[in-house]
Amino acid sequence: MKRIILALCLATVLIGNSIAKEISISPSNWWTNMQHNQIILLVENAPLNILDISINDSTIQLNKHYPTTHPNSHFLHITIPPTAEARMVHIVIQSKGQKPIAIPFNILDREEKKPITPLSAKDVIYQILPDRFCNANTKNDDIESYFEKNDRLNPTGVHGGDLEGIASKTSYINNLGFTAIELMPVLESNLMTNSYKRMAPTNHYKIDERLGTLEHYKNLVDSCNVYQLKFIQSFVLHQVGNYHSWYKHMFDEAYFYTKNYNYEWDAPDNDLLIDPYINETSKKNNRVIWEYSNFPTINQSHDFVAQSIIQHCIWWIEATGLQYIKIEQAARNTPLFIKRFYQALQKEYPTLTIVIDNLTYNEQNTYWSPLSEALPTIVCDYYHAHAIADAFTIFEEASIGIKTLYSYHRQAVHKTQLSNIIMLDNHQQNRAFTNADNDIKQITMMLKHLITTPGIPRIYYGTECLMTGLESKGLSNLSKDFPGGWADDEQNAFSGLGMSSEHKMWHKQLKKLLSWRRNNADFFMGDFYHYFINDEVYAFSRSNNDEALLIIINNSNNMDYRVDETLFGEDLNSYRKFNDVSNNDRYSKLNDINIKPKSIAILELKK
Repeated sequence: MKRIILALCLATVLIGNSIAKEISISPSNWWTNMQHNQIILLVENAPLNILDISINDSTIQLNKHYPTTHPNSHFLHITIPPTAEARMVHIVIQSKGQKPIAIPFNILDREEKKPITPLSAKDVIYQILPDRFCNANTKNDDIESYFEKNDRLNPTGVHGGDLEGIASKTSYINNLGFTAIELMPVLESNLMTNSYKRMAPTNHYKIDERLGTLEHYKNLVDSCNVYQLKFIQSFVLHQVGNYHSWYKHMFDEAYFYTKNYNYEWDAPDNDLLIDPYINETSKKNNRVIWEYSNFPTINQSHDFVAQSIIQHCIWWIEATGLQYIKIEQAARNTPLFIKRFYQALQKEYPTLTIVIDNLTYNEQNTYWSPLSEALPTIVCDYYHAHAIADAFTIFEEASIGIKTLYSYHRQAVHKTQLSNIIMLDNHQQNRAFTNADNDIKQITMMLKHLITTPGIPRIYYGTECLMTGLESKGLSNLSKDFPGGWADDEQNAFSGLGMSSEHKMWHKQLKKLLSWRRNNADFFMGDFYHYFINDEVYAFSRSNNDEALLIIINNSNNMDYRVDETLFGEDLNSYRKFNDVSNNDRYSKLNDINIKPKSIAILELKK
């Protein structure tokens, strides 16, 4: 009987080929032996007047199916039992007056997972906004079905960077000394405006075609594996784009906190959402807010919505082998959803690492710890970027910067925060070189502090070519095109062609420091101690077995600092060899070391 039904299905695929081509089902596949085996499928562009829907394999249970408010869309709830075998099955749609239509649905064997190396303070992350990095395939620049076409003259437009471009530069990223890549969201975001950031998905199971295809994505992951670059993928869980099927066809108003954008709303408040002393009503009212007029916020307390969002993340992890994911604007998700999300992923992927990204300058580990116990979790620490932004400026008294750094370290090196991600900037903050007043000395000090202080350093693309940008001019000003990422660029920061001598010198220095850090990564898992020398000089050390690092910051505008070893007490008495990482100068006594104004010495100490 099964063979007869299968033959019928295959025949009807051919007979109704012109119809079947228009029908889509998402997701288009699932896997055997999954804990998460109750799946929601969305059939779109289905025929009208459906009489019945069935599956031509009795081992796959069709629990229920029902139409949405849109006449051509249906939801199917299916169960794939543990005993199911990998095969292609067909979902058969019988409608009034038409021949049956068979839609293929693949059930795949799960692939063996590769051993995972946890993200740690040994790593340095390179963060990329795909649209602005490198355009390797101009054929996907102008796709008819997308509202926004390639327009590099528009700062907030789509510029054409793609996945093939990133894959072509993994060697470059590796050679700079990075150990991990973090990719901003890549799911389809087919919007009238603001689609270059892909922060509001319109299809949860599709790569934005202007970036490439699923195969291009897998090739990028493979390329990262070749260079042993860890790969972190960002996801947006709290909002969709207004051309997502849920909103465009308004399947159910309950999927959203509110149906329409309110122009009187304030901006979402990440500080409020993690504040333990703010009442839940205030937090709920803040979560209702849409970030933009085309970014509707979804209602995660709705069971269908929560299950669907969790399901799509599981699909992407299983389909691409992801081992590290990041949640964008994480506090905008409800605590109950976050716990449910963690529990579901832990059942499938007990070693998965989740990165929490939430723009606040306040301490947030206390908020996230009880919600994220099920899986290894790393929190992005924006306080470091805030503290370092003006610490070394010549326009403030040197003592103010020293006190800021001392205060930061005193608060931020608690054991729960040693594995936080720290940064100089990102897609939401002033660019580092802008904060450094376009001064090489300042940004060098900022970089040296970033790569030696406790935490996992993350550097935004373009920092290596001194990219500038002010948040007050709009977020697009922070994410400009990488020079050399487009064939007609006059400057090429990948090769150095057309770049100034200042840019080349900085690029070489950054590469040297990051490569040194990668080759001496054990230091950054070690203990931390700090020393308040005077109002203009501050130091801290990192120790690891018989070796240590001593980082001395001379923030004075005009005074050299001659090291006084007596100020470091017994901590460093046993060390007899001192090497300056920046210039390879070697010393036998700390007292012989002189540190110039507005500079940081990174000293390797050996017994």
